[in-house]
Amino acid sequence: MGVIPAGSVLHYLGRYAFRCSLFGLGTLIVFLPAAFGTPLVVAMPFAAVLLLLVAIAPADLSSNDAQGRLAYAALVLTELDFSNWIGLADSALQTFDAGYGYLFSGIGVIGTIALWFCLMSLSGQNPHFYALRNAVGAYLATLFLISQSQMTIKTASLLWLLLGAVAAARLPDPGENPGSLRVGGIGRYPDRGSHSVNA
Repeated sequence: MGVIPAGSVLHYLGRYAFRCSLFGLGTLIVFLPAAFGTPLVVAMPFAAVLLLLVAIAPADLSSNDAQGRLAYAALVLTELDFSNWIGLADSALQTFDAGYGYLFSGIGVIGTIALWFCLMSLSGQNPHFYALRNAVGAYLATLFLISQSQMTIKTASLLWLLLGAVAAARLPDPGENPGSLRVGGIGRYPDRGSHSVNA
């Protein structure tokens, strides 16, 4: 009886190994303490670019799956010249499916590194912010391998709104009601004063 579910799981993992590994990495980053997760996330884009330049061969460019997009992103990076790498000229190839090529040809390597360290140096008022910031960093670093879609207003606006809201929220002080979340000094129930939530 257990053979069929186990076979289904193995089939799913085999077919979607890339997605499953990214899901596992994202879960690990969210649950790691910030002292361990942040250095891991800071290093992710550097490792991703090295992966594209060294390990991925620009082979089958016709497939629109993860392997084909990684191959195309590797091709874009290998075709960049010096003016592309410093952000003074656009890439000769389209960069919609090559996020790092999009960044490098748009703002250069130095601008990309500065943007990355601005994101990773953001601070918030509660520990949940650091888990979210690290998850956002992992999301951006991995998606830049195959796309620049996270830079569009459809995705970026909601992402920055969520990150800003969690950054502004703070945990209650020790004497406060533990069920109250405070944002910018205003309690969730300002009209109740010191009454409990159950009152």
